[in-house]
Amino acid sequence: MDDLTGFMIERSLSMDNAFVITIIFGFFAIPRAWRRRVLCWGNMGVIVLRALMIGLGATLLAQFSWVLYGFGMFLLATGVKMLGVTFGLLLGGVLYSLFKTRNQSAPSPHESSAA
Repeated sequence: MDDLTGFMIERSLSMDNAFVITIIFGFFAIPRAWRRRVLCWGNMGVIVLRALMIGLGATLLAQFSWVLYGFGMFLLATGVKMLGVTFGLLLGGVLYSLFKTRNQSAPSPHESSAA
């Protein structure tokens, strides 16, 4: 069952990536004839940059152990920010629906009561 779940997740992520790549190619108006070459060089660039970042991060952690606390604070701040945005969206939606139902029952300030 785990293999099937992993396969389905990978399949859905690959479809998501294909959609994003199509959007990017369209945005930058890359001709159809060049798309395969651009995609190949882009993948190679990503592999090289990822290897450099992993190597740099491993070197920093080996030389300076306190950098781990910096990485941890960055992840914590990012999580709190994401939680705040999610909570803000949820709270904003709740407040909007409360005010919307309240304002529907109350007369509008622009309506004349002497009509």
